[in-house]
Amino acid sequence: MLYLIVLSLLPLLILSFLLGYKHALLLTSIGIIAYYTNKAYNKKNQQTANSDYISQPITPQNTIITFDLHGVLFQTNYPKIFKIFLRSPHKYRIMLHMLNPKLLFDILRLRLKEAVAEEYVVYLINKYPYLMRYKSLIIKIGNAQKPITETIDIIKQLKSQGYTLHILSNIGEYFFADLKRDFPDIFALFDDIKITTAAENYIGKPYPQIFKYYLKEYNGNNKQIIFIDDKQKNVTAATSLGMIGIRYTSPQQLYSELTTLHVL
Repeated sequence: MLYLIVLSLLPLLILSFLLGYKHALLLTSIGIIAYYTNKAYNKKNQQTANSDYISQPITPQNTIITFDLHGVLFQTNYPKIFKIFLRSPHKYRIMLHMLNPKLLFDILRLRLKEAVAEEYVVYLINKYPYLMRYKSLIIKIGNAQKPITETIDIIKQLKSQGYTLHILSNIGEYFFADLKRDFPDIFALFDDIKITTAAENYIGKPYPQIFKYYLKEYNGNNKQIIFIDDKQKNVTAATSLGMIGIRYTSPQQLYSELTTLHVL
């Protein structure tokens, strides 16, 4: 996601020079609307719940419900991204750095490797130390998120029913610490949180090892786990290890799936 955000800022900056700030934001907004309209259309009829792994009736005593972060609890706040970036005194210098072929090649290589966002930041700063001055800005741009309030309402209902709630996310340590400072009340709803770390070589979903780390650390009692993620490949990886998978597409769809499973 981070490399897409950075690359999307380049045409915005060019439009700002050619058309002015307001027209640039208008055209960018139209592009975003078109992108998400197409994305919503493509989600129709895709796989959602997988109940093949239900071994016993689902209750708060025997079941953990585990959520992804981005695309499930939070959605990207694009106006905030543009606002942060355009107000930064470093914006032009960052764009110049983005024209560096070696830097672009490294970003592409990390993309092909399916690196998590924080791995981009750590690797590139280590290789290009002059980028260190932009670290906090990059984290703020990456964390320009807004809660999906309807999903948070579902989480509060699950909490009131006594369910154990976890987060399993590819967010890294630096990004998580910053996001948690912005939304402490939301993260207080969860009993445990598993994120990717440098100590584990930034292994993230959908690789099976991150799920194995999670199960070992946070499911010592071998409870059923309902895993909720907006990416099908992550849900597929979870179900391959015996979890009950729900492919998230909207709060309304999630509520329906949980009702079908007799959770709500």
